[in-house]
Amino acid sequence: MGIMEMQERIKNITDEFTQYNDWEDRYKLLIKLGRSLTPMDEADHTEKYKIKGCQSQVWLKPSYQQGKVSFIADSDAVLVKGIIGVLVK
Repeated sequence: MGIMEMQERIKNITDEFTQYNDWEDRYKLLIKLGRSLTPMDEADHTEKYKIKGCQSQVWLKPSYQQGKVSFIADSDAVLVKGIIGVLVK
């Protein structure tokens, strides 16, 4: 992914959140992003992919395909899963 594409993605995410003035609507969008994550296989909920230091349980599995790094992530907390959704997006 080039710099321009990354900047465009950041702008799109920012635009998504700034279209709402109410924090509750932004919260709902965050939850929606978490629910839209590619499901992570339960077998990958291991120490190898677990993020240490979080109050919630968070797993982040990287993969490298065709010159690109991508991530599949999961959390046991709805809000944290939404934050992960923003990062993965």
